[in-house]
Amino acid sequence: MKTPNQMVIVVTLGFTAAPALLGANLIQNGSFEDPAGNWEYVPGGQSKPSNWQTILNGIEIFTSDDLGVGFPYPTTIQNGVKAVDLAPYTYQGGGLRQSFSTQPGVAYDVSFHAATQYNWGKNGTGNVFATTASVVEVFPLVNYSADLIWETKTFSFTATGTTSTLTFLSLDNPYQHVASLDGVAVVPAGGGANLLTNGSFESPAGGYEYLAGGSTAIDGWKTVLNGAEAFSQDDIGLGYPYPTTIGDGVKAVDLAPYTYQGGGISQTFATTPGLTYEVTFMAATQQAWGKGGTGTILALIGEDYGYFPLVNYQSDLVWEEKNLSFVANDTTSTLTFLSMDDPWTQLAAIDEVTVEARTAPVPESSTSGWMAGSVLLGASFLRRRRSK
Repeated sequence: MKTPNQMVIVVTLGFTAAPALLGANLIQNGSFEDPAGNWEYVPGGQSKPSNWQTILNGIEIFTSDDLGVGFPYPTTIQNGVKAVDLAPYTYQGGGLRQSFSTQPGVAYDVSFHAATQYNWGKNGTGNVFATTASVVEVFPLVNYSADLIWETKTFSFTATGTTSTLTFLSLDNPYQHVASLDGVAVVPAGGGANLLTNGSFESPAGGYEYLAGGSTAIDGWKTVLNGAEAFSQDDIGLGYPYPTTIGDGVKAVDLAPYTYQGGGISQTFATTPGLTYEVTFMAATQQAWGKGGTGTILALIGEDYGYFPLVNYQSDLVWEEKNLSFVANDTTSTLTFLSMDDPWTQLAAIDEVTVEARTAPVPESSTSGWMAGSVLLGASFLRRRRSK
């Protein structure tokens, strides 16, 4: 039988979780819901809960109905129906850990819920130790009520390798303390926020407006070539007299500005060299008011691009999600959307543009290089013209 002072050496393991988008949790089974079941003591060195490994003298897995934690009344669980106690009953020193993919030099945010209680001999205090990379954090817990009261804890770290290991420990006396853990998450710093400003073109407010090339009237954006048209759901020519469907909010942009062939918008934003980013946007065309139901959008960023044909033979706009990825090669990157369509017969609307970071490169676009090259060559010789 293990004694209260018995410890084991923590050994770093190399298992990894799959890369994920910024905002998506890099930790698997962060709320300990898998496998299903009730109270269980799990000694150190076990691969349980799923995707985790217990260390030192292990942990206790518990649910809202388990004896000793709020019984006979249901115990409050922060996420789902299960949580873990890092101070396993009768064994001093417990914990668990998980490894996941990271990119060296990139900052990550760690968040989790922690709780203790004043009940069944526990004195209402506890401590959670969290370590990863070169970071060691201690989170004291105090709660003098009989039920668990969960608090959100956070810290950040910068990855030093292609994998990082997050470890949670408690060295508390299990006869007197509870150090419960739930809802563990790791995301690249920024929490999935859109890196672009005004991605849905809602600012400034207003209705239809033609914006010539070089305009900064759409907050955060600059029009290029012969500019763009900003429009709302009530503007003539886009579904009038019936409201036009907008991809997000109440405004959108047409990259094929009326009477001028060749238009677009661009925005510059901060990036981390070597990190991969995902661009997502909504695109639409229509068959109404002389438009033929087709259009094209060219998205350019750094050395990467995406070419997106649009087809819709309905009179209202039908929005489709498009995306492409790129690897940043500088501390800033510029995203440009262009359309070389004939504005008399085609429409290339765009809305809800986002850029988020990824933790690993993705395959290059399959779009053939000659297509983007020919479009850019045409843009370089394009002269502004008015249709008769």
